[in-house]
Order: sequence, then C-alpha cells, then structure tokens
Amino acid sequence: METVNIGPDCSTATGIAKFIRDRVKEIKAEVTSLGRQRAIDELIRIEHAIEVDIDKMIDDMYAENQERARQQAIHLQDAGLTVREVKDRYEF
Repeated sequence: METVNIGPDCSTATGIAKFIRDRVKEIKAEVTSLGRQRAIDELIRIEHAIEVDIDKMIDDMYAENQERARQQAIHLQDAGLTVREVKDRYEF
C-alpha cells in the first residue's frame, strides 16, 4: 500500500506560493530567534517538497499521455487504420 502524503500541493505556481506564504507566517509567529541555519534548513525542505510534487505531476502527465496514445491506437485498429495511414492523409 502506498503512503499518501497529505500536505501542500507544490505542483502548481499557486500551490507553491501558498506553501511559501504559509511557511513564512509560521516562522514569523515563532517566539524564538530562528538563526541562519534554521532558515536555510526550512528553504531546503521547501525546495524538496516542490521537487517531489513536480516529479509526481510529470509522472502523472506521462502516464496519461501513454494511456491516450494507447487508446488512440486501439481506435485506429478498430477502424482498420494504421498511424502511418492517418498521418499520410493529413500531410500537406
């Protein structure tokens, strides 16, 4: 069973901006002084979260693209056509 990470969606510009805004608010609300290393650590965690979500999004897009191509090939086969025949019809 795959573990589901429930957290901010960092696969869109809006999600990234919201994640950063929320994190900045949380850090500002802390009473203690963060120090330079803590700020760097926070930025590294944010960068990692963004990269993970973007990688997931790219993987999902690739899988969807592969499925669309497979479905198109099935439809062409059902129609008795090949991809080459369709391309030849529409080349100018």
